[in-house]
Amino acid sequence: MDKLETVTLSNCEQEPIHIPGAIQPFAWLFIVDEDQIIQGVSDNFLQQMQLNTEQVLAQKFTDVACFQQVNLDTLKSLNQILHVNQQSYHFRSQALIDKPHWQAVEIEAVVATSGSSQDAQSQAQHIIAQLLPCKSSSDLFNTLLVMLRDYIGFDRCMVYQFDEQWNGSVVAEAKSPELDSFLGLHFPASDIPIQARVLYQKKLTRLIADVNYTPVPLLLVPTVDFAIDMTDIDARAISARHIQYLQNMGVQATLVISLIVNGKLWGLVACHHYSGAHYLNHETRLSCETIALMSALFIERIEAKVLFNKNRTLRRALTIGDIQKFIDNPKAHQHISSKILALTRADGGAWFDGTQLRGFGSSLTTEAFLALQATLQSNPDTVIFIDSLNALLPPEQRQTDVAGVCVIRLIAEDPCVEQAPCLLLCRKEAITQINWAGNPYEKTLADAQQQPHLSPRRSFSVWTEEMKDRCENWTWLDKSLIEELQVLLLEAHLLQIKLQRHHELKVIADGSDIGVWSLDIESGTLYWSDRMFEIYGVDAEHFDGQYQSWSACIVESDIENTRLAFERAIHQQQTFQHSFRINHPKKGIRTIRAHADMLLAENGLVRKVIGTNVDITEEIAKNKAIQLSLDVSTKQARLVSLGELAATIGHEINNPLAIILSSLELQQIAFEETPPAIADAMETNKRAMTAAERIMKIVSGLNSLSRNSPPENKQVQCDLPAVVQEVAEMMDQLLHKNGVVIQATITATEHCAAIDTTAIQQVLINLINNAKDAMAGYAEKLIRLTHWHDEHYAYVAVQDHGTGITDETKARLFTPFFTTKKRGEGTGLGLSIVRSLLVEVKGDILLETSLGQGTTFTVKIPLCGQ
Repeated sequence: MDKLETVTLSNCEQEPIHIPGAIQPFAWLFIVDEDQIIQGVSDNFLQQMQLNTEQVLAQKFTDVACFQQVNLDTLKSLNQILHVNQQSYHFRSQALIDKPHWQAVEIEAVVATSGSSQDAQSQAQHIIAQLLPCKSSSDLFNTLLVMLRDYIGFDRCMVYQFDEQWNGSVVAEAKSPELDSFLGLHFPASDIPIQARVLYQKKLTRLIADVNYTPVPLLLVPTVDFAIDMTDIDARAISARHIQYLQNMGVQATLVISLIVNGKLWGLVACHHYSGAHYLNHETRLSCETIALMSALFIERIEAKVLFNKNRTLRRALTIGDIQKFIDNPKAHQHISSKILALTRADGGAWFDGTQLRGFGSSLTTEAFLALQATLQSNPDTVIFIDSLNALLPPEQRQTDVAGVCVIRLIAEDPCVEQAPCLLLCRKEAITQINWAGNPYEKTLADAQQQPHLSPRRSFSVWTEEMKDRCENWTWLDKSLIEELQVLLLEAHLLQIKLQRHHELKVIADGSDIGVWSLDIESGTLYWSDRMFEIYGVDAEHFDGQYQSWSACIVESDIENTRLAFERAIHQQQTFQHSFRINHPKKGIRTIRAHADMLLAENGLVRKVIGTNVDITEEIAKNKAIQLSLDVSTKQARLVSLGELAATIGHEINNPLAIILSSLELQQIAFEETPPAIADAMETNKRAMTAAERIMKIVSGLNSLSRNSPPENKQVQCDLPAVVQEVAEMMDQLLHKNGVVIQATITATEHCAAIDTTAIQQVLINLINNAKDAMAGYAEKLIRLTHWHDEHYAYVAVQDHGTGITDETKARLFTPFFTTKKRGEGTGLGLSIVRSLLVEVKGDILLETSLGQGTTFTVKIPLCGQ
């Protein structure tokens, strides 16, 4: 390495231009700590105010005589114009990068400048409005530069675009007529070194009002032991080397506006002035930042539209089926190979399947390819663009027909990069001439204060370089389209892997009942296999390939759930599995089962979705028939078991119960002949006899349920108010120990209810017990029984304030054997029997419930004679 190269690396590219320790003289700068103590001040303030450092440094900011009315806390969130010594100044404050609790306060005199004849932001809005209709980059740039130059008054305004190596070129220009044009000239990356590009990325505007200015030192309190980072300071002093560079160009003042496109420094709007100093005030510079932001958005919009059209052309020209055929045999499908070459502007190519290289058009030899693979072994990129191929190959493998190549790797599951399938796109040599602004290789060694550095070149006259043994540059549009082609190749490659590994996917290719589809998330373009069109009954010729066309086939009530399930799968990057119904034009409503996997882009977001559809309508019908048969068989078996159980229970209960009942009857006769000493004994005996009779009828009802036939029913009417009152009193006594209180509200009536007394007792007791269970865990347990009637029916409502009943439970509430209680705590027969008893008398049971509020069961019984 010669001395010049050493200086380039060690000095020029590492110059700390963000900490110059000085500013330009068009502003004052103060460094203020969290207690508003001045830790630093620019010397021009002291000179203009005729103060010494002791009067300012280490003093409170508001103690300085001219700043007593300034509120620094307000400045943190709001720029202000304040008056100092009868002069208006623009105050702005921002946190220091190295010490966020400290402030950098810039103060700049308010003066009228070029571009300030009217409100700056209004002028910016006017320029932006003129940019809005621009459809192409050239139209956008020319409009921007003409209006900007007229606004700010610089002699020359240029759009300066970076390439992949950070060389720059002037792609648009507006200038004074007497100036030589820079349009089309190239500038080497060393003209704007990396640390300068970092500053342009962080701060959108940079003004040098006079390149011949004398830097103003920033004076610091001795205890400040770090350099002040001036990245965000408008008046930051500029590197002396860059000042010399501008002076060599004849520039007297310059404004640079950064264009940040898609988060990256895309280029600059460089404005040069040659006829003396040219200052722009703060408002004008702010409006230029607004113009820069909007211009960058317009560039993004134009480039995105161009890319979208290119990708759409690619997708329309090449399908996954085409790519599969190409991968199988490139030479046998030359029409597909030709499309790929035309779209990518390549002269030839080759497909490497992991073992064999098969070329088409101007392509590499196998030996050269293997040598290239060895060179690229450590390169992790999946798409590699090479402008000068022979520079990477050993002399014996250098190519004459191929100067550049793009390597598209399909690294899906292949552990070895050398064995991964890849597509090569080859370009022939394109001898080009590059017009540089001066000789970019000119290096002059200078020595300033014993520190050697490179001096900028002195001439910027056109210097032409002829480029040989290189292909035409791979443009950003080429690269973006090739990345889209890589996705298409990867989809086809992954599909082939699945076809090879899974027999059912092999059947897809042979025309099975499974439809295959893919969706491009960015464009919304949908691709269907032939079987998909059959499943949906859609004519392939009229299918527009849009996502909305698929959703339009779905039954309206299923669209929202299907859409949410699909979007959730994409957002969570999970497998999509969902069933939905479609409207088939000939077969009517069909049920579809969908399955899909997500393909991720390099940024980690879902870019493609590949999946299958299967019509499962017949499968569901068969399953329902089988399930219905099983349900009937199960219910019948359980009812048979219940019948056997009821017969056994009836036999076991009826025998002792007959003895109990006979004894009670004899005792009752004795009581009637000789009244007992205790009057309540006879009443208690009557209740015991009534209860025993009711037990015998319950057993009879259980037997009837198992036989699906009504029980013997001799009594078909009852005094319903009396029964309600009796049940309320009895259950209140029985449940009192559980903390349950029962209140009964009864409407007197002369009408009787057409139901057996025992049956209605059984109904009410069952409902009361359920109400008690619904309030388990509640401190207050109140059950209300309300009786009323209308012209045709009597009603009894049983109300609790418990947990309520879910919709799912309501649907099965009266089904035999269904219970929400733990195993062993309920049979699931209570409400089923209740409904059976009421239906027998042409009555009904109604339900009102609210989760967390409680439940009301209303029993409806015909009045006698109805």
